Amino acid sequence: RPLVNLGLCYSRLGDDKAAEDFFLKALRLDSANAQTLFGLGELYYRNGRHYEARKQLGDLHRIGEPNAQSAWLALLIERKVGDREGEARYVSMLRRKFQGSPEYQKLMQGQYQ
Repeated sequence: RPLVNLGLCYSRLGDDKAAEDFFLKALRLDSANAQTLFGLGELYYRNGRHYEARKQLGDLHRIGEPNAQSAWLALLIERKVGDREGEARYVSMLRRKFQGSPEYQKLMQGQYQ
């Protein structure tokens, strides 16, 4: 848990290298930690490493149900890698399960950034 928290702190501070290092250390200790997988996926997405981000979100969604935030990030990733079927799956999921979420509102307003 402390490694994940350090990763989150460094990510918020904009030190992506340190954040990645701490997330990867945390992942080695617990490969099924949802917060680590999401944090690393978000970091990779932000840095244009879309296929690596996609892998992290895929791992996250294999171990548990997506939430609105992870479904939205996965949708953004699928848009970037050009997988329209994957994107459509997450659009559908947001419409069915997360209509009250801020992520759903972004979808309805076309705010993909």
